Amino acid sequence: MAMQTPVVYLAFANALDDHLATLKQESRDIFKALQGLQQENKLYVHREESSQVDELYEDLLAYDQNIVIFHYGGHADGSMLQLEGGSGNAGGLAKLLGQQKSLKLVFLNGCATKDQVRLLHEAGVPTVIATSVKINDTKATLFSAAFYQSLAKGHSIEESFASAKNLLETKYGGEDIFDIRFNRFPAWDDVEDEEDSAEDTASDELEWALYTREEVQLDVDQWRLNTAQSAWQVQLRDTHGVIRSAIDDQPLAIEHRSVKRQLGAVVCGQCGSTLLSGAKTETQEQLCTVCGNQDIEAGQASTSLPDLVVDHVVSEKQARQIALESLETALTGGKASGDIEISAVKQLWLPYWSFSANVVTEFSGESAYPKRIEGGVPALDWRGMDDQVDLSLSDKLMPASRAPMVKNWGMTADLVSARDYQPSDSQHLSLQADRDIEPAFANVAKVLADDLDGEIHDRLGGLRQRVTSSKTRYDNVTAKLVWLPAWLVNSAYQDEDSSLMIDGQGGDVSIAFARGQLLKNRGKIDTMSRNKFLPGGESARATHLASIFGGVGIGIMVGLLMGLAAPSTKSIVGIFIGAVGVALAALLGLNDRHFSVAKGLRIGSFGLAVSLSALAGIYIRDNGLLSPDYGVTAIYDKVPQEVYSDSGSPPADSQPGASGVSSVSGKSYLFSEEMNLDACSELQNAYENELTAADVVSNFKQVPGSGWDTLAGQVETQVDAAHQAQALFILRDANCGTGSFVSPVEIEPSSCAPLLASLDAGDPAQIAVTFNTPESQDLFDMVTTKMDQGNAQKTLRLFLGTQCTSEGT
Repeated sequence: MAMQTPVVYLAFANALDDHLATLKQESRDIFKALQGLQQENKLYVHREESSQVDELYEDLLAYDQNIVIFHYGGHADGSMLQLEGGSGNAGGLAKLLGQQKSLKLVFLNGCATKDQVRLLHEAGVPTVIATSVKINDTKATLFSAAFYQSLAKGHSIEESFASAKNLLETKYGGEDIFDIRFNRFPAWDDVEDEEDSAEDTASDELEWALYTREEVQLDVDQWRLNTAQSAWQVQLRDTHGVIRSAIDDQPLAIEHRSVKRQLGAVVCGQCGSTLLSGAKTETQEQLCTVCGNQDIEAGQASTSLPDLVVDHVVSEKQARQIALESLETALTGGKASGDIEISAVKQLWLPYWSFSANVVTEFSGESAYPKRIEGGVPALDWRGMDDQVDLSLSDKLMPASRAPMVKNWGMTADLVSARDYQPSDSQHLSLQADRDIEPAFANVAKVLADDLDGEIHDRLGGLRQRVTSSKTRYDNVTAKLVWLPAWLVNSAYQDEDSSLMIDGQGGDVSIAFARGQLLKNRGKIDTMSRNKFLPGGESARATHLASIFGGVGIGIMVGLLMGLAAPSTKSIVGIFIGAVGVALAALLGLNDRHFSVAKGLRIGSFGLAVSLSALAGIYIRDNGLLSPDYGVTAIYDKVPQEVYSDSGSPPADSQPGASGVSSVSGKSYLFSEEMNLDACSELQNAYENELTAADVVSNFKQVPGSGWDTLAGQVETQVDAAHQAQALFILRDANCGTGSFVSPVEIEPSSCAPLLASLDAGDPAQIAVTFNTPESQDLFDMVTTKMDQGNAQKTLRLFLGTQCTSEGT
């Protein structure tokens, strides 16, 4: 992984009509002061002597998150910096600089830039050097050069500022060296006269001032320019020594810009805990927050600040309830006891390192298999194997504190809800992060090595195994320092004190400190995995129910889509693909290293729901439960009405209705559709006599628009295969007025009832008489001459289904 370098960005802009004579000298002097660090590859100096807005923006993007100092020299005031080709608005520039998370200092070496400080601080810039009045060009150059000379020698920002100030006082004292013709205030048309300007510059106080946000003062005090890069790079080691990159075989390092800070702390000599920040209130009480002991020492401790913070999900009330139930289980066998007293419940943040990496182990080995029995002892046949194992890391947690309370607690967390650390978070009560990233990663690598060893032996198989060589490669290693939430609950029972620590995200319980009787029963609590509360404050039961319902809901949707997509039970391609997808999803979920009960319930319920819903979808598809039996038609935009099923008789109260209204079978449970007569031309085929019945049915089903596909499905299920093609062609020609029909066949609504009644009676003679009308005779003759009696009647019934409604029967 290529290491990034801290950048000092120097931006200068001069004006032809108001030229600053020493501005180029300032650029050279600052670069000379920092040149040694650049030659040692400890930083990079970017000089832009004709800075423009567009170029500045592009540079800020190019050096994203690497700029540690931004320096400007040139004309300025409280609202802008004068750049080449125009001015840069102070508010917009402050927001751009605020996006540089590594930025420590903005030095505005122009006239009267103090008003820009507030904008920069609000944008997140920790420290600003600005001016309160107009400044002389020569003096500005000397001050900035002296400042950077001191900074390059390893002094702090404040120390360097003081050194530059002392130099000016030594060299100039009370002398008035100002020449208004060469100051760094822009020469606007409405600028005040020289006399007023000279008065503005005359002051007993230094023109420059250092402004640092209070909450980051300690960070700024400890920061040094000459060691800025070293805090970003940590060389990784595992149980075998220095880790090598898989790309160039060089020592692998990880970029983590660890910020260390001195905070108020209380160190307990009894339990060994070092509590930060909020522990200042405990100093007054002279008691340790963890164990309640008086053997404490107040002072300051160095700690690393986190990258991410996970806020509490478990409330204080819930934490108190969990602690009381746990103590009752351990001490009284689950019986309520008034002797158990909860004296204090306090929020606490625990520091953990979170690691992610791509890890691949290539190995060679041999495995032994029985070959034959010699003297009762099996002779072994050794077989070689070359393979690789991928056990990549994803947010693997390791304690970042040496405190006994977290050393052996395998805490887990969902980092999806984590947020960026804010300076105000330093006021939280937290444990000292005193375990550096390197030993934490070494512990991760050791755990990973044990897992790899077991996986390799499983891969080799056989009666015996031996590994001849192995090489582990780490790539894309990332690390984050995370504060995880916890509750610290102090309690007393029969004059015995104890402290319980409760996972603030999941509700797990552990003993933080115990004495006496509770110490004898601590195993009953240490082994408890409650998982009582999860994000949103839901109970485990509610979460499990949500997982089940979520899995079932998605499973029903997927299963129904699979089943309805299958043309028939004979077509299993779609079902097979879906089943394979479900199996893969289940295997991937079950193979998750962070598997949970909720995830198992979700996967199981999903798989079961998919299987049952797919079968239901197939049944619905084959039996047409979502579409009409007769191919719902509505030739003339009328609202479809429910009519009788194919086995029933017309409703007794049916009345004549409008011509051309669609018909719906009683089996259509959800909806009806309109027949799309615009598709008549698409149903014509010059080679239709050469097609098989299955091809004809398939072609009708693929016609865009509703109605025809449904009608084809009904013909496929009701008419014999030998007559299906003829039935569809006759139904098409009769409805569309094509082929042997010079115009569409339209049945009068008043004729529907007697025609359907004759078909229900099944008497061929009666059917012939009933259909002997001008509107239906041609259709009857064509059907009966091309089909046998049974299929002819079915085809006539299907046609009436495209013409008749309940009102017309």
